[in-house]
Amino acid sequence: MDAITLVLRGATLIDGRGGTPTERAMAVIEGDRLRAVGSVDRLGPPPEGAEVIDLSGKWLLPGFIDAHVHLVFSAGPDPLADVLADDDERLLERATANAQLALAAGITSVRDCGGRGTVVQVLRDAIAGGKISGPRILASGVPITTPRGHCHVLGAVASGVDGVAHAARGQLELGADFLKVMASGGNLTVGSDPRLPQYTTEELRAITDEAHRYGKSVAAHAHCAEAVRRAVAAGVDTIEHCGWLGEQGEDAFDARVVSEMARVGVVVSPATGANFRVDPASIWPERPGRHGYLSEYVERRCNWTRRMYEAGVPIVLGTDAGGMGTRLEDYALVFPVYVRRFGLSPMDAIVAATRRAADVLGVGAEVGTVEPGKLADLVVLDGDPLSDLAALRKVDQVFLGGRPVVRGET
Repeated sequence: MDAITLVLRGATLIDGRGGTPTERAMAVIEGDRLRAVGSVDRLGPPPEGAEVIDLSGKWLLPGFIDAHVHLVFSAGPDPLADVLADDDERLLERATANAQLALAAGITSVRDCGGRGTVVQVLRDAIAGGKISGPRILASGVPITTPRGHCHVLGAVASGVDGVAHAARGQLELGADFLKVMASGGNLTVGSDPRLPQYTTEELRAITDEAHRYGKSVAAHAHCAEAVRRAVAAGVDTIEHCGWLGEQGEDAFDARVVSEMARVGVVVSPATGANFRVDPASIWPERPGRHGYLSEYVERRCNWTRRMYEAGVPIVLGTDAGGMGTRLEDYALVFPVYVRRFGLSPMDAIVAATRRAADVLGVGAEVGTVEPGKLADLVVLDGDPLSDLAALRKVDQVFLGGRPVVRGET
């Protein structure tokens, strides 16, 4: 885009930093970046010759970030089976469609936490090259897992310190922006048990050391307490889901480990979908390969996350979109989970979905807040999200690098 000045004028601004909103705000965009941000009264008249968009009565926010998605997944009853059933061309089509749905929902950046092969990297590069419309993508590539472990059918199977280090280097060589490791079993893979850890602390540390050597982060999938303990000891950067199940399915919440997480800044991405708003028993009906704790699991997850948040553990907004029952376009439906079930205020939920998520993705210098010098990734809402969370579903306009990619009737 040429450096033609665009001015967004008159909206109430939530800048992503958690402070008091600015009424009658103005954002001056030059090229793909914000040149000036402030109140209309402070900034004065728009630059001569600028295109001015009147946003009076609307709300302007940073573009949203989803810190945990699976773009190649179908959101169906068995999304892993759907991935296995399709060839790479079909997976790329699905990932592209999901990316465009995300953009329409106001999501301008996503962290993809596991797919098949290099499909997501291909899409990431096509979007970055301007060939396809979609949000900015950070991709983990294939998650590292144990033989017969959670999502082993996707590849990147490894064990032992040398084996997992080799797998980590392999994903980095294939263009991974960060690494995803299955520190515990999961619910999608028959024979995999979420109550049990999959890797030792030493194996997890080997993966983390490889990633950090190249300036990359590590996201650890962990549903059980022992996996969380090992992941924290190994120095991972984020813990996905962060469940506290014991080996028999009991509540094994460990306040000591949580205190250590808060102290060193381990970030939790709860990766809870829109389906967490409903009766827990209706989400995962019991079936072969599932475990009896599932009817209570949602309530436990919400309680654990609330306790971690109250203890000072940083929380970012991740939806697990593409996973069972949560579509990319359901993003706004997850905010009530964070507010009503995890205990975040509406403002802090927005911070978790913008500035804090950008910092976790390693892109906080470029996106996540509405500040001069940053990329103009913006979303315009037709309503006040602080007084009514439903307003987060009323996306009127979306700007990606100063370019309108969703345009309402304004």
